[in-house]
Amino acid sequence: MLRTNRHFVVSHVGSMVRPPAMIPYLQKAQAGEPYDNVAFEACLTESVIDAVRLQADAGIDVVSDGEYGKSDTWAFYVHRRLKGIEWHPFTEAEAKDPMIAVISGRDREAFPEFYAEYDARVLAVARSVGRPVVTAPLVYTGHAELQRDIANLKAGLARTKGVTGFLPVVAAAGALPNARNEHYRDEESFLFALAEALRTEYRAIIDAGLDLQVDDAFIPFMYDKMVPPMTLAQYRQWAALRIAALNHALEGLPPERTRYHICWGSWNGPHMFDVPLKDIVDLVLGVKTAP
Repeated sequence: MLRTNRHFVVSHVGSMVRPPAMIPYLQKAQAGEPYDNVAFEACLTESVIDAVRLQADAGIDVVSDGEYGKSDTWAFYVHRRLKGIEWHPFTEAEAKDPMIAVISGRDREAFPEFYAEYDARVLAVARSVGRPVVTAPLVYTGHAELQRDIANLKAGLARTKGVTGFLPVVAAAGALPNARNEHYRDEESFLFALAEALRTEYRAIIDAGLDLQVDDAFIPFMYDKMVPPMTLAQYRQWAALRIAALNHALEGLPPERTRYHICWGSWNGPHMFDVPLKDIVDLVLGVKTAP
């Protein structure tokens, strides 16, 4: 981005390392142990305010809340903000299906020793989470948590001059990537209903005067799982449907206030089977956000 005064606008993709003060609360939440929620909320607010200041001090013009308010991962935070989902244990067949299992892909098959240790240390929790099952209409119910995140970021912006703010959100492809649909008539109906629910979050962020960043790592990431046995054409068809759902969620929102972020998976391990950008760049450029 280039402003009229010829100043290049500096930003980043949103997530920051959680500060030490937050870690004890996050560890207890992850373990399912009780903690002082009032104290956590106060800590969260002060942590976001400090994160905004640190970003501004580093010369960043468009800052985020560091994603500190997300209760789980960059994508799965939205699970607790949606109604219509139940959680079931993985069946033996589902646990072996690369399209369903949370941790799978050709990289893990090619480097089994590395990933045996990496998954056990870093991603053990992902294996213990059950499979989401859509059993009723998907409805967005995360208004209170979302408004808290908006308020925290705006509190930081109010104390820091010369910067604007954005909040990252998950795209339809990453919100419920391995869900079993037991309510909608087909996959397309499910994805577009999910997009409708996510639009509630998107619109609230724009209406609050903040910019919107849509995170869509699953579009490139799923290639590693799908091809082979599927073909590139089949993968592109899968991706195109999810981008169409994303565009449905973005309808009516100002493109100049939105941006689209993809990555090939952010884990610090081998990446031998990523999809080449040339094979998806036309799909990515079809997203209705700012160029």
